[in-house]
Amino acid sequence: MKYSNGGHMLAAAYNKISTLHYKICIINCYTMEKIQKLESHTVKITGIQWSYRDSFLYSCGKDGKLF
Repeated sequence: MKYSNGGHMLAAAYNKISTLHYKICIINCYTMEKIQKLESHTVKITGIQWSYRDSFLYSCGKDGKLF
């Protein structure tokens, strides 16, 4: 889990048993509304980083791939 630099969004990574991909859910911290669900890595997500102005989200998997 990683809060955005402004603190208004939260990115949480999780694995859904029925699929092969790990997912990242982005949540608005004020309303607890789900903003976006991303599906990218096929291996465990080891790191999440927001860009300087919170306009991009980077994730790194255990295999070293960056999305």
